[in-house]
Amino acid sequence: MNIYQDKRNDIVQGVYLVRSCNNQYVRISKLTDD
Repeated sequence: MNIYQDKRNDIVQGVYLVRSCNNQYVRISKLTDD
């Protein structure tokens, strides 16, 4: 799994784009325990 910092939402803390195995980009927060 590759994690990229979302530069477009750089102001919003803890937001990352996670590429799942189906190549969809899903926004998650690093503040969650998921």
